[in-house]
Amino acid sequence: MSELSQTVTSQINMIQEDCAKIEPLVCIRCITFNHEPYIRDALEGFVMQKTNFPFVAIVHDDASTDKTADIIREYADKYPEIIKPIFEDENQYSKKDGSLSKIIRDAIANSGAKYIAMCEGDDYWTDPLKLQKQVDFLELHPDYSMCFHGANVKNELVNPTNISCDKIQSREFFPKEILETWIVPTCSVLMRRECVLNFKDNKKYIVGDIVMLARCASFGRIWGEEKHMATYRRNATSWTVRNISSENVYKNEFKWIDHYEAMKLDFPKIDNNIFDGLIVRKMAGITIHDIKKRDRKS
Repeated sequence: MSELSQTVTSQINMIQEDCAKIEPLVCIRCITFNHEPYIRDALEGFVMQKTNFPFVAIVHDDASTDKTADIIREYADKYPEIIKPIFEDENQYSKKDGSLSKIIRDAIANSGAKYIAMCEGDDYWTDPLKLQKQVDFLELHPDYSMCFHGANVKNELVNPTNISCDKIQSREFFPKEILETWIVPTCSVLMRRECVLNFKDNKKYIVGDIVMLARCASFGRIWGEEKHMATYRRNATSWTVRNISSENVYKNEFKWIDHYEAMKLDFPKIDNNIFDGLIVRKMAGITIHDIKKRDRKS
């Protein structure tokens, strides 16, 4: 993992100083890259929130090459008490060395917030009471580590992937169903800070959202709310879509098997049968040709 640049370290220190004065109860985690057509919607969703507690939004721009950073600066100037930006000089995600995760984790830790909300730069919130409702729930239910809600799905793809995050029911959800089915919109998640800060990264992980859900399930119960309070975009700039189409990740069943094997070891509180079932699914997609190809490379 490369050392954090002096610029990024300075920005995180500034966030820490600001948050020491604000004492936010919630920190919104927003990672964005080349989201010029979308980021304004995301930022509007943050600043429109009506709460009886202070909150901040850490907006990390990963060296966008479009005007995403300019829009973030505009909102940071207009809403300095809410929007706390981090601007990169070089793309961190492409390093594949854990730098991006460390930067985000350090910034969140320095916010001091009790709860962490999620919303990437191409998604957005639609209910101004979203944060208040979710915080009220977790404050009243200390045995729950996370809550989420339904989202409108805006498909902007020619061949959209089937997802069910717009069909959430108001009830408790269990590890098996949230890990086996794509049902939790990332932009709907509110979780306790322990779910973010108390785990190490694993180089075998290839999808952070699944790991995040496992972390929350290890800390406590999970509640879903059927009300739609956000919009989840499916577009070509989406991190998930870009990686689904990547032959080196999503089409490589061996990497998925390694991913779930690592999760099985890292999350002993979750029934191993869940991960074993996911591994069997991936094994079913492996052909003799795939095995011979892997053997040739090794």
